Amino acid sequence: MRSQLKCVLAFASAWSLGACSSSAPTARPTAVVRVPDAPEEPEAEVSEGGEMAIAGLESSITEQEARAALQPRMQELAGCFALRSGSLQQLGGRIRLVIRVDGGGHVVSAHADMSTVGDREVERCVNRIVHATRFGGTRGGGEAQVQWSFSVDPPPSVREPLIVDPERVAGLVRRRARTVVQACNAPSGVSVTAYVSRSGRVLSAGAAAQSAMADEVLDCVAQRVKRWRMPANARVSKVTFNLT
Repeated sequence: MRSQLKCVLAFASAWSLGACSSSAPTARPTAVVRVPDAPEEPEAEVSEGGEMAIAGLESSITEQEARAALQPRMQELAGCFALRSGSLQQLGGRIRLVIRVDGGGHVVSAHADMSTVGDREVERCVNRIVHATRFGGTRGGGEAQVQWSFSVDPPPSVREPLIVDPERVAGLVRRRARTVVQACNAPSGVSVTAYVSRSGRVLSAGAAAQSAMADEVLDCVAQRVKRWRMPANARVSKVTFNLT
């Protein structure tokens, strides 16, 4: 019988990317990784609106076991952002991953079903690290699923991008989305986040999908969207919209 447990995963409140020099030695130590606020000894709190959801498939895994596997990888995950922050100072956002773990604690699959990061290199880097994470064995020996998210803010010295209402690009999306969907063979449920220069040039783009799909599909989507010309703004902007 399937069981479901939802909880807030409480990590330490912030990590400086300066602590990630081992995984990203050339990165500028500027951005701060933020996760749900917690005391010095973090604890999990049961909540229906939490940051982590654990759903039993054939088996189950506790929130403590999932936290024990994921928390030590935070500096590596921060390094994914550090490697790109030199090219895009405004880089930041939230990413939520759906992770399926087998009975031996190996990650069977992982994909971002939501991302406002807006950079495919960062999204792929995060996915690689999560795939390499080893969990404890599941209870029952079958598969269990973990939904987990974290967010990153630009450094305090950098002005955050202007968040654009997706309605401002709705006409453009209607005109050009079909071409992207056909060229990339993208199914339904794909969302895109793009950073846009003051002149309307797309600086970077990322993509996520409600269901798991090949990285190459999302790479294709992001590359195609980078060719678009977006509405100009007074400063670097950021927009998230549904492609399909």
